[in-house]
Amino acid sequence: PAELRFWAVTEASDMAWVGRLIDVAPDGSTSLITQGWLRGSFRHVDPERSRPGAPYLTDDRDTPVTVGEDIGYRMDIWDTAYTLAPGHRLRLWLSSADTPTHEPLQVAGRNLIFHDSDHPSQLLLNTRAAEPACGAAPAKCPPLPAARVAGRTASRCAKVRVAVPRGLRHVRVTVAGRRARTTRDHGRRVVVIPARARKRAVAVRITGVDRHGRRVTISRRYSACV
Repeated sequence: PAELRFWAVTEASDMAWVGRLIDVAPDGSTSLITQGWLRGSFRHVDPERSRPGAPYLTDDRDTPVTVGEDIGYRMDIWDTAYTLAPGHRLRLWLSSADTPTHEPLQVAGRNLIFHDSDHPSQLLLNTRAAEPACGAAPAKCPPLPAARVAGRTASRCAKVRVAVPRGLRHVRVTVAGRRARTTRDHGRRVVVIPARARKRAVAVRITGVDRHGRRVTISRRYSACV
């Protein structure tokens, strides 16, 4: 998961925020890794259903932005898996427009972003150590997260789950080429890996429609037991 936390002052009663993570190569060329969107008036976060790197935005209340007041925001950046090559840099691009992908808000105003001891704006990212690419052999694939039992990691080959990205609608999931069901785990939708797929490498494919009406497909291969 990835999350952008920042403080800003704006001259408008509402503001759109667009955050992009970009791979910058040594020659200056860039590649988009992932991105996230937030409307300032729908910034409310449920603290009980959130965790560092994964804010839960309820999207159920319209709270106008107070002009001239420094306000803290938590923006959810879409989950992805990406390898940053040696010598490449990670760029965070923050803006208030995403034309022509999205229609701009019918307001205009200047923004001031804070980053100091009182307003510690930050980008939270999950990282993992470098390792060989996942191939056909189960031993080379990243393990699925084991189920939690009474606060500890369950035994090997336990019931395992994969989180569905937040905000997806009309979700369809396949595991090893077959339809799979989803369930709720602490307020988040997850894919349950069936027992028949827990002792070998398994491909998980999640498709759905995001909050902006775009079709999203996420595919990844895992080894179910390590």
